[in-house]
Amino acid sequence: MFFASGVYTFTNTVTIAGDVDVVVGDGAIQGCANDFEAATYAVDVPSQHGISGLGATFVFTGAGRLSIQASLGVGTLGVRFNQRYVPETAVARDSSAGISVRSANGALDPDAHGVDLEGPGVLSVPKSVMHGGQQAGGLAPSTVVAQNPLPGGGALIDVDVTGAQAADIQISGYVVVPQGAVSIKAAAATKANKSVRFNGGATAAMFDVSADRPGTFVLDIVNPIVQRTFKVVSTATAGTPVTSTAVVIVNQNGAYAITSWAVQ
Repeated sequence: MFFASGVYTFTNTVTIAGDVDVVVGDGAIQGCANDFEAATYAVDVPSQHGISGLGATFVFTGAGRLSIQASLGVGTLGVRFNQRYVPETAVARDSSAGISVRSANGALDPDAHGVDLEGPGVLSVPKSVMHGGQQAGGLAPSTVVAQNPLPGGGALIDVDVTGAQAADIQISGYVVVPQGAVSIKAAAATKANKSVRFNGGATAAMFDVSADRPGTFVLDIVNPIVQRTFKVVSTATAGTPVTSTAVVIVNQNGAYAITSWAVQ
């Protein structure tokens, strides 16, 4: 399954389970399709699609949460997020830049207005705002809150790889769920073929990681190489001596451009 690049908002649980391979957003990790194919060949493509930037961001509001379950006895579960990039002109106003998963934060007051989430001695998170300081209209604050006595108590990101099937879970961008919990569960007997990687760093109210961690478990910040420039020189070794020199720019997602090419 392939999620085209862009921003997705979920108000209920998103469950990914079974013998499936899910790639979220276009980029360095190749899925079963790409943005161009999704916009051109998918069934019933709308005339105005929401594909934007490169890579994707999942935003969870209300009761929305992400549940990844590797519970089968056979097969492989793959869930991989490509890093989210937006045009340079949009970085200052597009809060999805560099983010793979985020929550809408705050709480609702009796008049259903967004307010800061305050639990004295427990948790304090300001409400989400739009660019310019305006309230994030239309996005209900997440109710999947990490700790009591605040509402909720479940994990906003729940990764359960206790089954026997192999699992490859990689979230390349930043995870920012400051009032939610991240839960990662593995089992001693089946942890060897599991890989769970948070490569973009994470902010959460709580991390609950089982004593038996996945065989590969990474929680760090990897600064990806987005673009490299190569000088490729080829010289004929027989016949008329000819040298070809090309300067090629290669992007992280595999796209490339030849900026100069000379043959002598």
